[in-house]
Amino acid sequence: MEKYLSVLFPELERSFNISSASILNLLSMFPSAKAISSASCYDIKKAIDTNKARGRNLKMSVCEIRELASVSIGTSIKSIEKLLVFAIKELRFINEEIKEIENIMHDEIENNKDVEPIKEYINLLKTIPGVSDNIAMQFMSEIGDINRFNNAHKLIAYAGVDPVIYQSGKYEGRGRISKRGNKHLRRIIWIMTTSVIMHNDEIREYFKERRKHMPAKKAIMKVVHKLLRIIFSMLSHKSAYVPHPERPPSTIFS
Repeated sequence: MEKYLSVLFPELERSFNISSASILNLLSMFPSAKAISSASCYDIKKAIDTNKARGRNLKMSVCEIRELASVSIGTSIKSIEKLLVFAIKELRFINEEIKEIENIMHDEIENNKDVEPIKEYINLLKTIPGVSDNIAMQFMSEIGDINRFNNAHKLIAYAGVDPVIYQSGKYEGRGRISKRGNKHLRRIIWIMTTSVIMHNDEIREYFKERRKHMPAKKAIMKVVHKLLRIIFSMLSHKSAYVPHPERPPSTIFS
């Protein structure tokens, strides 16, 4: 979609979340800047409002979107417009498949007694502000039983976010993360961490302190390590998240 829009309406991507329901509806009806600028404000609004999108996340009015389209450097190419519409259909199909799979997983957890321990772990993870039901479920589907890991460092290594140690003569340092572990878990923990930074005051302050001295990605990786250590302690002791300073001293991590 980004590739097609770079030709058809490059300004749209810089101004909006192109995967939002509102924009997908708009592009399905008017798949280029030329098509949008040729439409009336009423028609644009009608396209955006399809399927109850209602344009809640839009930063501009429909007439401002039309004005943006009218001054766009985008080019109208019918074949690329068609490919964009196909890409939107494919994205919507995949999203529906994901929802169906998530519903199946939820039902399995709710109704299968064999996964009761996993259900307990999921509920504990959800006590961390910023951890949703879906992301907790995905996290547990990747790690299984926490007792597989002897310590938090083993869990960090399993996710492939442990630093690589390198030597040069007498010097020993740490480089980038190893990426040797579970790549699916690594993606999930990254999504989880960014959400926790947004919704958890303690973790956000931790991130801000590290951000003063290092690039954003490196600061987030520090939070990833901290969060995995907290999660390991929570699941190992079957205890809910308690923010500092109320958290017991044994679970406070630097």
